[in-house]
Amino acid sequence: MFVSRLPVIACVVLSLTLSSHVALAQSSQSQPSPQEQLEDAARMVLGTLKMIMSSIPQYEAPVILENGDILIRRKPKPQSPNGVGDNSTDQDRI
Repeated sequence: MFVSRLPVIACVVLSLTLSSHVALAQSSQSQPSPQEQLEDAARMVLGTLKMIMSSIPQYEAPVILENGDILIRRKPKPQSPNGVGDNSTDQDRI
């Protein structure tokens, strides 16, 4: 009885083995290499750092006044392309 099912079992095992090799070959082609993944991750981290640095308000160097007060001035905002500055105040932005 077992001998009569041997060809069927062999065919099932062979087909499963071949299908798993095909699936592995297809999945390895669709995934980028580790070096590409590392480069993409580095680009994302650097882009995030660039956004963080551009969002931090820029200040001038601190100045110590004669009475001991420390004054930290904001850097002037760049002019917009049409030459008109931003007239809004901090209260308008809140």
